[in-house]
Parts: sequence; structure tokens; C-alpha cells
Amino acid sequence: MVEWGKRFLTGAIAVPVIFVVMQSKLLIFLFVNVILFISMSEYNKIVSQILQLNRARMEHGYIKGMQSVLSHIPSHLFIVLVTLLPSDGAIHCALFISIVFFCLHRIFHFLSHGTFLAQKKDEKDTYIDRRFYILTFIQIAFDIFGFIVFCYPLSFMIVLSNQPDGIGYVLLWLISTWQTDNGALFFGAAFGNRPFSKLISPKKTWEGVTGALFFSMLTALFLFMYMKQGTWHPILLPSIPLKHYLLISALVAIIAISGDAIESFIKRAANVKDSGTLFPGHGGVLDRLDSLAFSSPVVYFYVKAVLGV
Repeated sequence: MVEWGKRFLTGAIAVPVIFVVMQSKLLIFLFVNVILFISMSEYNKIVSQILQLNRARMEHGYIKGMQSVLSHIPSHLFIVLVTLLPSDGAIHCALFISIVFFCLHRIFHFLSHGTFLAQKKDEKDTYIDRRFYILTFIQIAFDIFGFIVFCYPLSFMIVLSNQPDGIGYVLLWLISTWQTDNGALFFGAAFGNRPFSKLISPKKTWEGVTGALFFSMLTALFLFMYMKQGTWHPILLPSIPLKHYLLISALVAIIAISGDAIESFIKRAANVKDSGTLFPGHGGVLDRLDSLAFSSPVVYFYVKAVLGV
């Protein structure tokens, strides 16, 4: 059952916070890092649950040890590099550097536990069970996957905010994504009877997909009307034709639904309903971030390629 009261209260608190954050690039930087830390903590917890399935007790201890606070450093290093390096192309260099740090961190963790994991082969020789090599390799794969899917897209919020009218595009992206989630939930709860994918998320329906697209584009129309009436401060919304508002909102809705499906698959693998409980009625940060993360690069590339900003 949908907890509409909790969802409304959470939204009523979150919206003013977001508008305050949008007034300063420093606040945006800090906000992204806080959201990143919490979301990656939730992601690491899910990964830990997946890796512990059908594992021995010693392996459980090793897996839990891999989910330390130090595992967050490469992600935050990436955000710092993107913020400090003004060139758009620098994001690719920062991406590579951060992935290398992920790999090195996991290998150092493995080496530091070598004595603990070592088993006697004979009186003169020892060995480490091959399972721990495999576990470390799988963890690296999960790290890179989570980084590319959830952390990397967040950087576009920072890069986009540095463009002309960038804050306006960020707000358009955020609001369109939120309304995509609300539309999917409302239409799905009210009219949904054709499952989108029973194997991944039985409660998601095609009616919800339709509602997501409708809510997102309708909200874009209202935002355009407010922008034309001049009731918003010029920095808040971009002065672009209505067709671009509608196209951006439609693209955001389609990609956000894809991101939500991927995160649902990850949670299904770990056998958890929500990634966390930070947002009452919504779940964890990762539950909110999936749609935002996938749609942010689309908005950035649309602004650069189509609008030529």
C-alpha cells in the first residue's frame, strides 16, 4: 500500500532544501557528496548481502570487511576532480583515475588480509583459497558497476550547473524526474493491472509507465508557463521553447524508468524491498537516486548537442 502521507511530507521537506542548495555551487558540491556517501553505503550493503549468499562464515567476515568507509574514497575523489577541473573532457580522465583507485583499494585490502586468509599447504608453503581471489574480483566488478551507474552520472549535475542557465536545467531535470516517479506510482496504484516485469518488480505496470510520461510532460508544460509569465527568478528556469521542455521531460521519464528497473533488479538479487529507510514512504537514497542518475547524462547531452549551450 502506498504511504501517500509520508511521501508528501518527505517531498514537502526535500523541495525547499533542494531550492536552497541550487543557490550555491559550493552547496551543490557538498550536497552531491552527502547523497553519494549515503547511496554508496546502501549499495555496498546490498552488494554484501548478495556476496554472502551460500558462503562460509570465514568468507562472510572477509566480505563485511570489504564494505569499509575507505571504499567510498574513489567515488568522492571523482566528484572532487570533476569540480576542480573546469573542462568537460576532464570528466573522462577523472573517471579512469577513480576506477584505478577502486581496483588498487580492493587489491590492497586483499593483501592486508593475506596472513589471516593463508592456509598451510605443507610445512614450508602456504596458500590462500581461490574463493577469496574470486570474491575480491567480484567485489571490484560490483564497485565499478555501482560507480558507473550511480556515481558517474551524478557528476553531470555539477558539470551542467556550470553551463549558461545550468541551474535552470538542473531544476528542470530534478522536477521532471520526481514527477516521473509520482506519476508512475499514482497511475500504477489507481489503474495498474498489466505488469511491466513480474520477474523484476511485480508491482510496476504499463499503466504506471504511461502515468510517469504524462506527469513528467505535464509538469514541464506548467514550468514553461510559469517561466513565460516571469513569476520565477531568471536563474531558476531556462528560457527555451516549449518543445524543448517537453522533449527533455519525455526523455527523462523514459530513461528514469529504465534506471528504476535496473535498481529493482539489484534489490531483487539481494532480496530486499528498499535500499534504506532514510526517506519515509520513499525508501533509501538509492531508491531515489536510480532515476536521477540515469537521466542526468541525457539532460546534459541534450543541452549540449541539441540546444548547443
